[in-house]
Amino acid sequence: MGNADFFAATKKGIDFTWIFYAWTGIEAELRGEPVNIQYVKDYDKALDFYTPILITNETRISKDPELVKQFLAATSEGYTYAAANAAESAEILLAAAPDLDAELVKKSQEWLSPRYQDDAPRWGQQTLFHIVGGLLAADQGTVRVGGQDAAGRRGLIGYMPQQPALLPWRTIEDNVVLAGEIAGEPRRGSSALAREWLAKAGLDGFASAYPHTLSGGMQQRVAFLRALLSDHELLLLDEPFSALDAILRVDMHRWLLDIWEENRRSILFITHNVEEALLLSSTVYVFTGRPATVLERVEVPFARPRSDEVLDDPEFIRLKRRLTHLLKQGVGRPHGRPAAGPEGAVAGRRDRRAAVPQLPAGRRTRAAGRAGADPGFPGGHRTGIPHGHRGPRPSPGDRSWTG
Repeated sequence: MGNADFFAATKKGIDFTWIFYAWTGIEAELRGEPVNIQYVKDYDKALDFYTPILITNETRISKDPELVKQFLAATSEGYTYAAANAAESAEILLAAAPDLDAELVKKSQEWLSPRYQDDAPRWGQQTLFHIVGGLLAADQGTVRVGGQDAAGRRGLIGYMPQQPALLPWRTIEDNVVLAGEIAGEPRRGSSALAREWLAKAGLDGFASAYPHTLSGGMQQRVAFLRALLSDHELLLLDEPFSALDAILRVDMHRWLLDIWEENRRSILFITHNVEEALLLSSTVYVFTGRPATVLERVEVPFARPRSDEVLDDPEFIRLKRRLTHLLKQGVGRPHGRPAAGPEGAVAGRRDRRAAVPQLPAGRRTRAAGRAGADPGFPGGHRTGIPHGHRGPRPSPGDRSWTG
């Protein structure tokens, strides 16, 4: 159909076309035009999202990182504002583009505003990670990393998203060293370290390969190494194994535990899988439904190194039942101040200096850029957290799993 007017084209023999309902669909309602809508989400639930894509290049990132940080921060703030302030955001758009149909803009934003957060089961986690990563400010509480106040400070954490989000035009080695490259580290040292860890991850010989040649599990290992080599003591892992099949997921659990034993970084791990939380963690925090608060903190008593045999331990089974009960109990039990968040388990390594804050009131964020987002962007793509600054390193004796 190209740039042709939708309503004119459909009267000239066009039977089917792709539209954005928040604009064209709302315009059809205002015109009283009947439209037979078929939602793509009805064919595959994976298509039930709206994802704006922000594109830049590595030259811009390296030459003007502050501009990238400011642009991403402004974009994030704009989306959270639009979700909470439909009428006001419509007026802002009309002031910038006065030639637009005012009624359509207002009705479109009115329809779209609550749908910015349709994927609510993910928002509370994103909000927590954005607070810890310095992208959002908490209404209450403190965030401490390495014993220092980290509120509003970026570049203190490494991040691994749910999807690998590897850059397809970069080799595996180039993807692994991305965070160090953005931070200005010498390439020679970064490459040697990347090859060393690729060998430990069972990816020896794949340094010059491209992401599309690797399996899903192999890509997840690369994504984890990218976060690991950012050299931050706190890593945020956002359901990194949820897309893998059961057998591969078990393999990744064993691999992650083995890798963790070598460096013992602090890890904050989001998961909805109770067994995964208990197997990997020292402490599990169970969230209520929206607005999200911590329903209960559960200590995991099993010794490390942790083997798969713990799954059959009677205490493991008891705790699994307990967490499952808490998750069910948390559904529909909001507490505290308004904040987005799912009923879910947050798991990871215990580090007394990484405090979990109160989630902010009314500031809901979603991942923007699930397709091709780069978590190594300075300032944090909305699926990513920034790299760059170095925080103090905790002593080896103060490291275990937290959430």
